[in-house]
Amino acid sequence: MKIISGEGFASILHNTSYIFSAQVLNIFVRAIYILLVARLLGPEIYGVFVSVQAWYIAFLPLSIFGMQGIISLELAKSKTNSHQLAGSSLSLRLITSLLAGLSCFLSGWFLNDSPDTRNLILLFSTAMLGRSLATWNSDIFIAYERSQTNLRLESIFRPMEAIMGSGWLLFANGGINELALIHALNWWLQASAGLWLVKKNFVPTLKPLWDSKSMIHMLMMALPLLISGFAVNWFSQGPIVLLKYTSLPQQTIGYLALAFQIFSLSCAVPFSLGTAALPVLSRAAQRNDSKDIFFAESMIKGILFLAAPAGIAGIYIIPALTPLIFGEAYIKAGDMVAWSVWLLIPFSIGYLLSQVLIARKKLKSAGFAVLLGAVIFSMSYIYFTDTYGVYGSLFSSAFGMIIWAIISLIMVALNSKLNIIKTFVIPLMSFSLIIYISFNLGIF
Repeated sequence: MKIISGEGFASILHNTSYIFSAQVLNIFVRAIYILLVARLLGPEIYGVFVSVQAWYIAFLPLSIFGMQGIISLELAKSKTNSHQLAGSSLSLRLITSLLAGLSCFLSGWFLNDSPDTRNLILLFSTAMLGRSLATWNSDIFIAYERSQTNLRLESIFRPMEAIMGSGWLLFANGGINELALIHALNWWLQASAGLWLVKKNFVPTLKPLWDSKSMIHMLMMALPLLISGFAVNWFSQGPIVLLKYTSLPQQTIGYLALAFQIFSLSCAVPFSLGTAALPVLSRAAQRNDSKDIFFAESMIKGILFLAAPAGIAGIYIIPALTPLIFGEAYIKAGDMVAWSVWLLIPFSIGYLLSQVLIARKKLKSAGFAVLLGAVIFSMSYIYFTDTYGVYGSLFSSAFGMIIWAIISLIMVALNSKLNIIKTFVIPLMSFSLIIYISFNLGIF
């Protein structure tokens, strides 16, 4: 049986620990910052700030253009072309960032008449350029399996933004334009520091290069990942966006938003694992030694065997904790939060299998699977919402993610020796048996 070497697993775990630590730090700091900003601004002004921020975040996949995995894939081929790869990918990132920033600004400008909103859109569009370059730096660090560098940068600039923003509101009576400016400034500082570290430690001759052949090659590879990025993001943002067009009460929408926000934060686990594993999986796929398939099999079995008991425990624990953490106003959100955590099962399987497909350069297959799931979710949303009310959003999301996971599994199996029966069917039967027994015992 093929196994990943101790060095390979150590590399994945080492890279994962730093990526996950950076994400946990970002989540922790962001949660405190959001709490302070929301309390200090008040609901109306905070609503304007968050709506414009969400608008710019929606354009981030376009600025990144699915290039995260491409850099790891190309570096896995040969380290000797790293300088050319870095220069070409940097040029691409500059182009896509400018296009995304302009699209965000111009569309937001024409769709909003308020001068204050337009100023915010301009500031956040500027932030997008710095954030996109900072993400490029992170891609390089991950590709070289030096994610600790990104952790150091995150540990400096994310708390700095929170301290500067909170301090401005508390002591200078500042407004939302200043908060957006601080946000943009910190991303540009992080991008500048990251570029300096990339040039110092990894690519001494770093500069933008115009290699049309290499750039077109990377663009064609990245296009399915761009589609995947939008589709994956839609799974967490789509239910909230679409719910606004229903007749459900605003308070209920707030409950659901909280549930999906916690789900999105929990996605840091599969995101960090999949992102950190990609360079190792890419080299395994290059060697054709089936160790990437062993990784996929291990992850699927582990997720299914551990998910049922963890999910059942969450059904009892999370509803009790929700009002204690968020206040009595959110007591009715506890059940929604508990059930939203179950979405991590199909999401994790779908995402990790997508990484295996990307490592094997089956980018179209990866993009097709997640896009199909997102389309089915969107098309089924109205039916599930009309039938089950607020839980219809959770059901339709689960339906789309399950389709994504199953299609990804089939795609991997068709391109490898992955055994679906042993890897998925038997663990799924065990998972279903635990759920069935729990249902009959009255646990659900």
